[in-house]
Amino acid sequence: MSEEETADVRAIALIRLAKEFQRTYERWIWAWAKLKSYQKVKALLKELETKRRNRGWKLSEDVLKEVEREIAGWDFRINGESWELCAHYANLQRLEQEIARVLDEPWEWRDSSVGDALWESERCSERE
Repeated sequence: MSEEETADVRAIALIRLAKEFQRTYERWIWAWAKLKSYQKVKALLKELETKRRNRGWKLSEDVLKEVEREIAGWDFRINGESWELCAHYANLQRLEQEIARVLDEPWEWRDSSVGDALWESERCSERE
């Protein structure tokens, strides 16, 4: 294969990888945003529990059970979204390696704009 043909193959491969990276990165960021929103809602409901206890608010049994069901539901969503975040992050790591092979040098996509999402994603191996 000539030098020009090799360069063409690299360019075509990089175009494909760039598109795949964009879709995966978008899904990863979206999963992180959903995870954070779920965590915030759960924290809000937990705050209701704390306020209720501290202030002596009496809730009917039905409402108390509803609050407990809501918290459990958000726990379920958080666990699912954590898994999704980890899966997308693993795909990003795989793509990073493939892109580095095509470029024939390391390639880094992480930057300060994704700090919290990165921190949460890198904890994935701890959850397994």
